[in-house]
Amino acid sequence: MWENNNEIIHNLVTLVVFPGTYQDRYESESLMWNAGIEVETAGKVVLINNTVAGSERVAFKIKGEKCFEAPNPLTDWYGNVGHSTLHGIHMFKISEPGCAKISKFLIYKCWDYGVYQQVWQFIFELIHVLSYLFIVIY
Repeated sequence: MWENNNEIIHNLVTLVVFPGTYQDRYESESLMWNAGIEVETAGKVVLINNTVAGSERVAFKIKGEKCFEAPNPLTDWYGNVGHSTLHGIHMFKISEPGCAKISKFLIYKCWDYGVYQQVWQFIFELIHVLSYLFIVIY
């Protein structure tokens, strides 16, 4: 997703195939980390009740919610589920200077990381991760 004011509500994404190994291809190294739902470049995104079930790479690629906005049931993220993936959530950018929030996700059956992020200031709120490794920070 790109641009602003996107609402991604009640979606089921299955079988996200990595192009580097699709059919007869084999790439020994690739920096492509495709996700079932990618909203890291969009602004003012609403993610509600989405499921990514089966991805060879990532379930959600996000930049998080704004940390210091008042709660709003129309725009707060909740009910998002990612499972049977390599990584559950990737976060490389933040939604506002100094802070990003990940809340109300259920991530399970990830082969590697539940949450992989490269930002330093973040808030986890009511996130459930059942994975081999919970969070990796670089």
